Amino acid sequence: MPPSFLEITVGVAILSVGAIAVASTGLASERIEVEDAEHALARELALEVESEVRTLVDTATSDERPLGERLVAAFDGRTTPVVADLQPWPTGQSVLEVDVVVDETLSDADLGTALGLPRDLDGDGSAASRAVASEARLVPVVVRLRWLSGEARREFVHGFLVRAH
Repeated sequence: MPPSFLEITVGVAILSVGAIAVASTGLASERIEVEDAEHALARELALEVESEVRTLVDTATSDERPLGERLVAAFDGRTTPVVADLQPWPTGQSVLEVDVVVDETLSDADLGTALGLPRDLDGDGSAASRAVASEARLVPVVVRLRWLSGEARREFVHGFLVRAH
């Protein structure tokens, strides 16, 4: 006996649901690949900045300024409005920002990092100074990237500590 109209309709409905599921899985997979590539690019850029900072610290120089002051002069407030394929968020702002932290009272929550802050940066036994650029023995640096991925806002924060030699 040939299948009834109802059986054919149910079969087509089941096949349609399966086809839609396969198509949406492919689209989700493609979106995840793009997000992963953007995240890898952000991480690479943050690590490049860290490498620049560490090179400045490790390179012998005639600059006699204390570490904190040299880092602030070279990197603090550095912004990059356009970075490869990352679209700025918020619109019109920089994708990459560098903050050299010379305020001992700032916490990890303030900076969006996990560096164990607040912390004694100048070795005086307390973490109460708001400006230790000229005395800092340890300098936190935070590299922040913000971009749009499709309609989603993405952020990558890379914090690290630099020790004076």
